[in-house]
Amino acid sequence: METAKKTTITVSATVNAPAAKVWEIWTNPEHIKQWTFASDDWHAPLCR
Repeated sequence: METAKKTTITVSATVNAPAAKVWEIWTNPEHIKQWTFASDDWHAPLCR
């Protein structure tokens, strides 16, 4: 389905933690498996 007008959505968050810790949790596959889910019944058992 195509639309005539595109909508841009911007999401932002402020994380009150040291940058190194945030980067570790954002990029380490073991941590990604813990936070990357779309709903309560979805999970990511494998991450590389």
